[in-house]
Amino acid sequence: MAPFFTFLENNEIVIYVLFGIVFLIYFQRFLSALREWRRALYGLEKETAMRTITTSLVVLMVVGVILIMEFSMVTYIAPSYQDVLALPTATLSFEGGQTEVPGTTPQPDETVMPTVVTLSPLVSGGCEAGKLEWISPEPGSEIRSSTELIVTVNFEDLGFYKYEFSQSGSNKWTPIAASDEGGIEKSVGFWNPSTELPGDYLLRLVVINLESQTLPACEIPVTILAEEE
Repeated sequence: MAPFFTFLENNEIVIYVLFGIVFLIYFQRFLSALREWRRALYGLEKETAMRTITTSLVVLMVVGVILIMEFSMVTYIAPSYQDVLALPTATLSFEGGQTEVPGTTPQPDETVMPTVVTLSPLVSGGCEAGKLEWISPEPGSEIRSSTELIVTVNFEDLGFYKYEFSQSGSNKWTPIAASDEGGIEKSVGFWNPSTELPGDYLLRLVVINLESQTLPACEIPVTILAEEE
């Protein structure tokens, strides 16, 4: 299913355009046939016009259902499905211990210092400097109006990535946009949260690699402030 959802997301605009054109063509045929049916004087003419009307209505209904399904799958079903398949977030151990370098034997008089990885308490374990991180806004930022989104997405096997937001404590994520072009400190547009209720929110970056695997997300907290009057 993951490749299918990936196909729908990557070709979302193309699907809308193609089926939108089909919808407009058959809607025009429907209107034309309806006018002919009203003007028809003989039974055969009315019957022919009615068949065209029926066919057009069936096609319009099918196209409408397809467009609704595409929107629902890309907006709601695909993100939920990818969250289920997401790899578990690695747990970092901060307990002291010896770190041995292959091929190196500590001398008796040498003291081996433990290697400790330090992450900001505001970011999730999926964030990694130089590979997957939010540059702007910074973790804990307060946002009142439109703000530029700058990210680092640096993967050799990048399929595509998306960025979305959620109220703190909620499992419902709202998509902002997606892209298949990574980069270091890359501007991916602007986000205007003025339509959202003030409060605490999370921003996250989700990467899907070329094997349709969803990697651990990079999440940061932000606070949306009420607009100044």
